[in-house]
Amino acid sequence: MKEITVILKREQHRNTDVLSVYMPHNAALNAIAKRIGAHYSSTKRGWWLPWSKEVANSTYLAYKDIAPVDYSALKEGNEKREQPTDAVLASEPSPVRERNTEPRKRGRKNPLKDFAWTEEQKQAMWAMADYMKLRRYAPSSYRHYGHWFKKLLAAHPAIHPNDITKEQMHSHLLKLVKEKNYAARTQIQIAAGMQFYYVKVLGRPIAQYYIPTPKKGFKLPVVASEEEIVRMLVASGNLKHQCIISMLYSTGARRDELVNMRLIDVDIDRNQVIIRQGKGKKDRVTLLSQRMVVALQKYLAVYKPHYWLFEGSERKKYTGTSIGKVVRDARITAGIEKKITAHVLRHSFATHLMDNGTDTRIIQTLLGHASLKTTAIYTYVSTKDFQKIISPLDRIFDDRELINNKLAAPSTKSNTKNGFGI
Repeated sequence: MKEITVILKREQHRNTDVLSVYMPHNAALNAIAKRIGAHYSSTKRGWWLPWSKEVANSTYLAYKDIAPVDYSALKEGNEKREQPTDAVLASEPSPVRERNTEPRKRGRKNPLKDFAWTEEQKQAMWAMADYMKLRRYAPSSYRHYGHWFKKLLAAHPAIHPNDITKEQMHSHLLKLVKEKNYAARTQIQIAAGMQFYYVKVLGRPIAQYYIPTPKKGFKLPVVASEEEIVRMLVASGNLKHQCIISMLYSTGARRDELVNMRLIDVDIDRNQVIIRQGKGKKDRVTLLSQRMVVALQKYLAVYKPHYWLFEGSERKKYTGTSIGKVVRDARITAGIEKKITAHVLRHSFATHLMDNGTDTRIIQTLLGHASLKTTAIYTYVSTKDFQKIISPLDRIFDDRELINNKLAAPSTKSNTKNGFGI
């Protein structure tokens, strides 16, 4: 058995990255391949599994005690990763700004990272984390609430976490808001993060830890015009980036919902997109544009994503930060001063549907809003009803019975419809 060697390679099979396993025909080795779920390819004359680092590690562990495993090809692949999509686009320079090659400046050091936590503080943080995991809170809530609770504990290192009072929480919140000038929404989030451990985990009355919060102001959503959407798509140039912007605008999906969108969630035959576990952990169905179908077919032929609809390096899904940069770069390249983000494209989707007469309840369903009041905010920026209204200034100049001799020139041919003419 010692002269038998198992060779692991990262290769392409059926336009997909796979882990290839080459070895002599042997009953014991073949049995291991079947046990780990490998498939035999007669054309490759070897076994294969879907590629991932975890699969490569588990395959190595499965064989290492039976026969020598040669994984040197995997090391070479890591040093020089193949990127066929970049080669396809190399001949078409993108108008998007070139990446800054200067060394990135180091960010400020996180003071919580090296903080000397006491055992009582660690127990409190673990108790809060376990509670949120059991209740399956969203990763963003888990991250933000935990951050503000840790900040509270670090500000009171000599006090047992369970003994921190409401007054101390008030003082800590005031200090943070004064130092950082946080927005009202962030201030509300800080208060919720500090209260969570005491109210939810310890089960104490919320009145005991009541923290006044600012009133939420009313802000109109920013909406991009149809012309600005077209300018961003033209300025983007890159096919993948165009598809990202188009999917955000044509489906009304949130940025994180697009990040988690899989290939199987796009139903071309039924012209619909399934949003899986969106905000509030709810599934919903939204539109798939006919033009989007054509663009996606071209995109799939060029980029060949494996699992996620939009994948980055090593077949990993795109990050929310990357999608935000795609939208920002397209806006800057198009010369648009208005701050258009991924969420602004969602606002634009809803507003433009409303402008074209789509029922508000249908828009509510497409956006996944729990309340119709949330969707009704777009009535404030929709131009559907404004187009029917005649401005008082236009009306008085169009009404011939209201001509004032003092304003109208008596002997000149002034056109009051095209200008004041006074």
